[in-house]
Amino acid sequence: MLNLVLGILQFIVIGIICIWEVKQKSSASFLWATLMIMFGIMHLISVLVAGGSYSEKILWKASLFAIVFSLLYFATRLILSRKICCFNRKTFEEISKNKEVDEKYSIYYLIFFLTSIGISLRLIIRAGGVMNTSWSSGREIGLNESYVNIHFIFNILYFALGGLFCCALVNGKKAKTAFTFFCILVVVLIGRDRMAVLPILTGIIALVLFKIRRIKIKTIFFAMIAAVVVIFIVYGLRAYRWYGTIGNMLEQFKMSDFIEQIITFIKTDNGELGLRNYFYHFIENNNNFHGFGKGHTYIRMFLVYIPTRFSFGVKPTDFAQTMASAVGRGIGSSIHPTLFGDCYANLGMYGIFLGVLWGIIATIGDYLTLKFKSGGLKILAFILLSSMYVMIARGAVYNAFVKIAYGIPVLYFLQYLKKIKITYRKTYKQRKDRWNECEVQESIK
Repeated sequence: MLNLVLGILQFIVIGIICIWEVKQKSSASFLWATLMIMFGIMHLISVLVAGGSYSEKILWKASLFAIVFSLLYFATRLILSRKICCFNRKTFEEISKNKEVDEKYSIYYLIFFLTSIGISLRLIIRAGGVMNTSWSSGREIGLNESYVNIHFIFNILYFALGGLFCCALVNGKKAKTAFTFFCILVVVLIGRDRMAVLPILTGIIALVLFKIRRIKIKTIFFAMIAAVVVIFIVYGLRAYRWYGTIGNMLEQFKMSDFIEQIITFIKTDNGELGLRNYFYHFIENNNNFHGFGKGHTYIRMFLVYIPTRFSFGVKPTDFAQTMASAVGRGIGSSIHPTLFGDCYANLGMYGIFLGVLWGIIATIGDYLTLKFKSGGLKILAFILLSSMYVMIARGAVYNAFVKIAYGIPVLYFLQYLKKIKITYRKTYKQRKDRWNECEVQESIK
């Protein structure tokens, strides 16, 4: 009975936070919506069907961890939100009426295009052609590259400017919407990175999020449909990766086999919907693994701007790889046990207090988004944070945090360049006006 009560309670608590974040129009809505799908719902199913290979004790411990973590997060958000406003409907209405969102950012579309081409060409050249590209070849390339490389820069620019798709949608720019969609599609198909599709998914959902006045039955229905579509797309990309190279896919592809593979992934918990099982595994073994319980993910986040090799041993190695070793994965592999699982692996049951930290991070994210002067940059920041929150919810905490840590400064730098450009234009115009006045006065004399 305790197991069932706690299982239902964690589902309710996560649901309440989801609704609150949606009403606040915060990008953190995506964090909790993803947690609801990957943990809230799936964990409740595990509780109802007696958890499969995991005992009731493990399940109620997971429920209790999620409940306390979530409540601490929510309390932090409630306290801080009174002083720091969230991204609300009024802000969106002002942005949507302001043509500056799209029309003065043509150079950003060019940068995004070049970034997409750069990411794709890197894989195509190393693989020896488009048909030879695969997920495994991309991973091998990444493992052999240094901390700061051209791909790292491209990756930051890609997600920092990925919100251009949403900007184009806001202003009804069909050509630019199709253009950014094409750029993202190329990166996804060549690189097989499922996270690369996030700017499209979060961009579409964000438009609906901005317009929601009250949570109604149709809102919940839309959320359910959106969840099913997103899950199908994510698993579809996983099945696409399963073919290996593009050449193999073109030779072997059958729609019936493709759909069957997706259904198999879902049924066997092989993928995003099964990530919570790593969390259960860590609880079952009481975090008794090498490198666990030391807060390595959060030490790395604190030292995010310092390369590991230059940290004199202070900055730990990627904890996602440490967790992969704990479940028997090979060298260079990584796993993501949802945000709850990552917090537990880092600090054990004390990981519940990281809910306070994530409440602070979400509030800072809202604050930084609102601090941008122009509507376009607000949307770019919103989509960057939304996309990364999806990654954080699935447990890819440090990788997502890196993109936020570098992506937000990139957007502020673009704002600074724009400010310099405007100042230069005004100064030039003033000087030109004075020059014309002098010429008029001279001609009168």
